[in-house]
Amino acid sequence: HRLILKHGTSDYSAPILSTTALMFAGKGEFQGAKMYAEHALRLMTRLVESRTIFVNHFCVLHWQIPFQDCRQPLLRAYDIGLRTGDVEAALLAINAYMEMTFYRGGSLESLLDDCQIYARQAERFSQNHVLQLIQCCWQMVFNIATPDSQRHLLKGNIIDEDVILDSIAKTKDPITKLKLNRFRIYLAFWYCKYHRVVDIMLSTEAHKFNYEKALPGLVGIGPLYCYCALACIQVFRDTGEPKYKKYGMGFFDKIKMWCKKGNQNFLHMERLIEAELEVLA
Repeated sequence: HRLILKHGTSDYSAPILSTTALMFAGKGEFQGAKMYAEHALRLMTRLVESRTIFVNHFCVLHWQIPFQDCRQPLLRAYDIGLRTGDVEAALLAINAYMEMTFYRGGSLESLLDDCQIYARQAERFSQNHVLQLIQCCWQMVFNIATPDSQRHLLKGNIIDEDVILDSIAKTKDPITKLKLNRFRIYLAFWYCKYHRVVDIMLSTEAHKFNYEKALPGLVGIGPLYCYCALACIQVFRDTGEPKYKKYGMGFFDKIKMWCKKGNQNFLHMERLIEAELEVLA
C-alpha cells in the first residue's frame, strides 16, 4: 500500500491490495477488507482483472454485500480469464459462482449441467486442482438431487471420498483435506447424519476454527459453521454430553459476530441456530 502511494500503480497493485483485503477479511476486519477490495477493483489492469475479481468477490466482499451482488462479477471474471489466458482464474471464478448458486438455493438440475460442462473444461485445460473442486461440488449436488441410502457419502460416478482421502494421506496435503471434508460435512448434514458431521468436524478440528486460518475469507465458511453448530446441538440432544453444546455455541458465536459486523448472508443461519437453542432451553 505504501509502495503504491510512493511509486504509483502497476499490474501488481491490484494483487497487492487484494492480498491485503484478504488478510483483513481473515482477521474479521470486514470494513477494512471491503475498502482494500474496492481499491483493488478500481486499480486492476486487464492482466490481473479475472483473478482480482475472483478473489475479492469470493473471499472478501461477500462479508459485507449480498451473495447476489457477488455472483454476476464472478461470471465476468470467468469470461475475462478465458479471453486473457488466465484459465485458472477463470475456472476458479466459475466454480465460485456455482458454489454461491448452491448456497442461494439455485436449481440443482441447472447446477448439475453447469458442473458437468465446467469439469470437462477444467480437464481439457489440465487444471486438476480446480477440477477436483468442481467434482466435489458436482458429486455433492448429484447426491442431494438423487436421494439414496448411501448418498450422504461423497462418492459415486464422479469422485470417491475414500480414494481422495487415501491420496491426501500419502501427499500430506492439509489444505486439500480441509476442502474435501467441507463438502463431506455439507452432504452429511443435508441427509441429517449429524453424528457423521460431528465426527468429520472433530477429525479436521473445525471446532478450533482452523478453516479460517487455512482458507481465510472463504464464502463456504459460514454454511460450514452453521451446519456444524446445528449438528452439534442435535448430538448434544442425543447424548447429553455438554461438550457438544459447547462446540455448537462456539460456531454460533462466530456467526453472531459476523452478522453484527454487517454480514447479511448469514442472518438466516443465526436465526436457525437461535431457534434450535430455544428448543433446548
